[in-house]
Amino acid sequence: FLTVLSSIELLAGIPLVFCAAGQDKLVSQVLFPIMLLVLGSHAPKRFLWRDRPWMACRATPLRFEKTSSFPSRS
Repeated sequence: FLTVLSSIELLAGIPLVFCAAGQDKLVSQVLFPIMLLVLGSHAPKRFLWRDRPWMACRATPLRFEKTSSFPSRS
C-alpha cells in the first residue's frame, strides 16, 4: 500500500484531475512540486545509478571483428 502512495507514475494523473475539474491555478501549483520530485528522484536513479548491460557483462556482441567499416586515413 505504501508503494502505491509513493509512486511517481501516479503523480502524473493528479494535474489532469484538477484540469478536468476546472482548477487551472491549482494545476500549476501542483505540477511544479511533482516535476521537482520526478527530476530529483527518478532521473538520477534512471541515468546515473542504473547498471548498463556492458557493465554487468550481460551485453551480447553484435559484431565480432574489431576493425571499423571505414578505411583508414593514414
